[in-house]
Amino acid sequence: MLKVQKIAKPKGLPYPLDKVKDHLRLTSDDISGLGEDGLIAAYITAATDFIYTETWEVLQSTDFKGYLDDWEDFYIYRGPVTEVTSIKYYDVDGTLITMTNNVDYETDLSGKHVRVCFNNKPTLRDRNFNNIEVEFKAGYTDFRNIPDDFVAALMLIASDFYEVRQSTSVGVSTTPFEVPASVKAILANNSRRVFT
Repeated sequence: MLKVQKIAKPKGLPYPLDKVKDHLRLTSDDISGLGEDGLIAAYITAATDFIYTETWEVLQSTDFKGYLDDWEDFYIYRGPVTEVTSIKYYDVDGTLITMTNNVDYETDLSGKHVRVCFNNKPTLRDRNFNNIEVEFKAGYTDFRNIPDDFVAALMLIASDFYEVRQSTSVGVSTTPFEVPASVKAILANNSRRVFT
């Protein structure tokens, strides 16, 4: 199975700040929302990260790198994948070699999980792990393409973060952040996550 990590944190927000502020009912006349754009942006990012962790759904275009120990056809369980950027392997001399798409391997970007099949399987270096590197891009390039279910989940999570900023207040005890049942249902019904 492909072991995956993000190469870099994407720039900007996955969903517009003004749309989340509208959901929070914060207008330019609302004194409580003044000067909190940075905080709300952090909540949008945190909600996006939470959705990714729970579902492996990538709401914002992001670069990933994955590793294989040996030659095996595989699926990419993150998505939506927009491109398999490169596949490289370490040959017997330890040299990193770039493979050619549609010659050395083929990709099927259709369906919920992207499939990659190898046509050529050269001899790898004598090492037990991370002999093959796979780079790919996943996520929506435009916020308008994010499915409505995930927009709803993002809004609900960001709202909860905004409304409940701490687990306790003076003289008042509250429960720690708990995912609303509606969000749990949305994420459970739309997860790409696979456990092996």
